[in-house]
Amino acid sequence: SRSGRQRHQGGAVVPRAGMLHDRVHDVIYNAVTQAVASVSHLDSECSEADMAKRIVKQINKAASDASLLTMRWEQACQEFVQKAMHGYSASCGDAVWFYDIDLVPALAGAAMEIVNASGQACNPHGVWEVCQMEYEDKLDRMMLDKALWEVVGSFFTEDKVRGKVFNALSKAYWPALDDALNDGNLHRDILYGLDPNTDLKRVEAFTRRWIDDSISRAWAAIEQSPVELTETLVQDLLKELIAPFGVEHPFSCLPGALTERLGRPPPDWAFIRPCVNELFRSWNGEVVAAPNKKRRRGGGGGGGGAWK
Repeated sequence: SRSGRQRHQGGAVVPRAGMLHDRVHDVIYNAVTQAVASVSHLDSECSEADMAKRIVKQINKAASDASLLTMRWEQACQEFVQKAMHGYSASCGDAVWFYDIDLVPALAGAAMEIVNASGQACNPHGVWEVCQMEYEDKLDRMMLDKALWEVVGSFFTEDKVRGKVFNALSKAYWPALDDALNDGNLHRDILYGLDPNTDLKRVEAFTRRWIDDSISRAWAAIEQSPVELTETLVQDLLKELIAPFGVEHPFSCLPGALTERLGRPPPDWAFIRPCVNELFRSWNGEVVAAPNKKRRRGGGGGGGGAWK
């Protein structure tokens, strides 16, 4: 048409594909170039131009999906970021700057162009917020997977066993978090926040459920490995999960949704020893019946000072 616009299948008036693609590419390129400049010093083996090229390619590819124009703006933003992060992690996941670069401006800027092209009216702040939440959620999940894989590998070196234990910890994680949050305090938490004691009980409930479910899932694989499952091993495993990259690194496998106010527990958290002891008693049938192949042996070790 003379206006250079056309209608897509959903009925909204949108710019021609070429025009939209050019605008989106420009927005992505400019934002990524600025983001790369702030982290390029971390990578002496890759030029800023090469870093930007790899990132722009993946985000631009995700933005080129025509189906985004037919979605409600919230869904379009989420789908776009998910697709972009999938390609970005595959291409740059091993880069030293992967978790340090801020790609929210690039993602939100491209998403805003897509939403505008779909003909929907929305607040740019809302687009930014959705993209930021989706981006940070994806990074958190990737960091969690990285941490779990590295921690498990330090205890179980056989690839098959390592994979089984990793999958067990991953699959048990989210149900344990849901269970901890659904303790009847969600409404009070949203309105007023919770007292430290209630926060602490949530973290303890999550930890107990996560480890219990994980070990149960990985039971057969661990029993077939050379590594003997003892209380000491599980205590040490839990300590490593608390600070998987060392105490100087802020990340923890314990969910931030539960530790945001309390902070991360110390590796010598006093709860670890009694929790693991209770689980072993349960697994050995002293509290409740459990799958029974061969009994697990208890061990030494334990937590230190209380988490205050």
